[in-house]
This record gives sequence, structure tokens and C-alpha cells, in this order.
Amino acid sequence: AVINSYATVGGSLLAEAWFEKMVCAEVVPTAITYNAVIDSFSKLGDVEGATRWHERMQQEGVMPTEFSISSSLSAAARAGDGAGAAAILEKMLASGRPPNLVCFNAVISAFARTGDTGRAEHWFEKLRTSGLQPDEVTFTALIDSCAKRGDSRGAVTWLETMVAENLSPAVVSYTAVIDSCAKRRDSGQAVRWLEEMICKKIAPDKISYNSVINSCARSGEASQAMLWLERMQSESLAPDKVSFTAVIDSCVKEGSLASAERWFQRMLAAGVLPDMIAFTTLITGFARKGDMLRAERIFHQASAADLVPDVACYNALIDGCARRGAVDLASEWNGKMM
Repeated sequence: AVINSYATVGGSLLAEAWFEKMVCAEVVPTAITYNAVIDSFSKLGDVEGATRWHERMQQEGVMPTEFSISSSLSAAARAGDGAGAAAILEKMLASGRPPNLVCFNAVISAFARTGDTGRAEHWFEKLRTSGLQPDEVTFTALIDSCAKRGDSRGAVTWLETMVAENLSPAVVSYTAVIDSCAKRRDSGQAVRWLEEMICKKIAPDKISYNSVINSCARSGEASQAMLWLERMQSESLAPDKVSFTAVIDSCVKEGSLASAERWFQRMLAAGVLPDMIAFTTLITGFARKGDMLRAERIFHQASAADLVPDVACYNALIDGCARRGAVDLASEWNGKMM
């Protein structure tokens, strides 16, 4: 019971210590005891530790159970070692010990996290041929894998397959699809999938809205970016610096510096502290316009907020001075940067 309690919270060193105390007290460890220690390492993604105890279990003549093997597999998957997790699953299949859905999902998720959609899909097919039925976890991993690569078509296909199998996509599934569209700067599709979420009574979260706001901002659709930030607020979701900075950036790119500054003030009024990216975005806008007084004022505002100006910030000021022919001032800013 003590070992199990430590294993539950990933306390591998304490689980190990109690195991050794049992042995010293001449209590014979069972498969359940070994499993608890292996599981404690698995929760930490400690492949070496889980493997070491799995081997010790076998050396002591205790037959590994399905739980022992799946814990070692999970350790590899959590560590991002998709190949290692897959090798363990291959051994399970070869030994005639049928893996459960959790094992397959662990391998699929491990490959999905690194964007290796090909291998994730390979193990999806093996899951199918084993007679098991994929669940929400399976499909969400595949959608996420496609999203990481910016493969919006693949992400949409997996979402539609998920729905066709009478499974209900969660917020994270839709958000991954929206993000994949945003990565391709396809704001139309990003908005479409956010609207579909709302239509299906699935409440978008902050990440869903930010993906759409960013997508609109990158596509130069400032009015749409503003609209979705306001929609986000109307749903009682507080925009963060990512939300506001995207809108400010879209206004700057559109040349609407008054709107950019207005949104910057709204950001402050909402209690959201701008980071150097937000300040640099505004500085760049005013510097390009040649309004160096405002650019410098914003620069000093950032310094007063204990933010450290980066190279992009200084370059914006230097470029602004150069555009006005203020060579001495440009040189002065260059010296401050150095």
C-alpha cells in the first residue's frame, strides 16, 4: 500500500526505498509490488528506471503482467521515445499477449507529439487490425499530429472520421484543427471551424480564440481579429497578451496606428501586462511612420516597466531614425544597443 501510494504520485525513489525495506524484512515481492515500482518510474517518463525494474522482476522469476509491460511502454511514450514504445508493443504482439487500447494510444500519441504522422497512422492501422476500436484519445492524437505539421487537410480528415465513428470531438480536437488552419494562414477555414464548434454547442477556450485571432492578424484582417477578440470577451473569456498583441500587430500592419494604440490602452486597462513583443510592435509602427517622438516615448514606457529591449526593438528605432535622415540619432541608438 505504501509503495502504491508513492507510485501514484510518481515518487520513484521512495517507492524503490520501500521495496528494498520489504526485501530486508524477508517479505517476498509479488508482481503487484514490482508493478507499483515500475509504474512510479513510468509516471516520470523514466525509461531507464522502468526498464531496470522490469528486468529485475524477470531475473527474480516473477512473471511480468500486462500492467508491467504497459507501464514500461508508457514510460517510453512519456519520454517522447516513440520508437522505444513501439518496440515494446511489437514484443507484446509477437508474444501473443494482446495489447489494450491504452498501449496503442500511448504509442500513437508518442509519435503524434513529434509530428511523425506517418508512424502514428501506421500504429492506428495496427490498432484496427488487432480488433480494438479507437477512441477520442486516439483521434485527438492524430489530429494534433497533423496540426503540428500545419497539415490542415489531414487534421480535418481525422476530425471528420472521428465524427463518422460516432465519437464526439472535444475542445482540444477542434482547437488543433483551427491551429492547423492558422499555421497555413488560412483564416477563412480557421473561422469556419471555430463557428462550427459554437454551432455544435462546444464552448471554445482561450486557445481556440487566440488561434483564430492570430490567423486573422497574420492574414492582414485587422477588423476580423478585433471582432473575434471582442467575441471572446463577450463569452466571459479574458484575453491575454497573445490575444491583444495579435490585434495590435494587425493594426500596425494595416497602418492604423491610432487603433493599435487604442488596443494597447485596452490591454493595460484589462490588467494585462504587455511584454517586449507588444511594445516593439507599437514602436515599429510609429518608427516606420517617422513619428520618433511616440516611438521613443513607448520605448521609455517599456523600460519603466523593467522590460529589457531586444535587438528587434533597437533596430526599429535605428531604422526609423535612418528613414528621417537622423544619422546621429540612429548612431546613438546603435550605441545603446551595443
